[in-house]
Parts: sequence; structure tokens; C-alpha cells
Amino acid sequence: ILAQVQLTRGNLSRALKHQERALFLNPNDDRSVCSMGEILAFCGRHEEAERWVRKSMTLNPYHPQRYWTHLARPLLHLGRYSEALAVLERIGRPRRDDLA
Repeated sequence: ILAQVQLTRGNLSRALKHQERALFLNPNDDRSVCSMGEILAFCGRHEEAERWVRKSMTLNPYHPQRYWTHLARPLLHLGRYSEALAVLERIGRPRRDDLA
């Protein structure tokens, strides 16, 4: 939560620090892993961001649909437009469990 607060405030280095701590405490939590990808994307570290988001999807094959948007962002910035579009096309109607 602290990482997301700092990300919202635009404090990317603090967000990254808090997210690294969260991952140290629970390295296999798919939400924390995906959040690391999200933060890295905002830091401009798109190749790393893609790897982290894909790892989160592996950790939880039944991940929330929003993970697809977190994957599409770094793909777009890397110029991999067709891959990003294919990822976004996987998103269907919002599921009840995706409202959080």
C-alpha cells in the first residue's frame, strides 16, 4: 500500500523502495509482483516491467484482468504494438472479482 501511495504522489524512488520491501517479505505474492512491474513501467524500465508482470501472471494463472493492462503498457513503450494489441484484446467484460 505504501508503494501505491508513493506512486500516486509521483515519488517513484520511494514507491520502488517500498515495493522492494514488500517483495522481500512475500516474493510470491502475485499482486506485489505485478505492482513491481507497474512501478517499473512508470520509471521507464519497460523491459523489466514486462518481466515482472509476466511473472505475476505465472504465479496466479487466474489473475485479475487488470494485469493485462499492466502488461500492455510496457509493450507499447517498447514499440511492440501488435503484441500490446493482442494483450488488450484478451480483456473481456469486467468480472465481478475485478472491481477492486
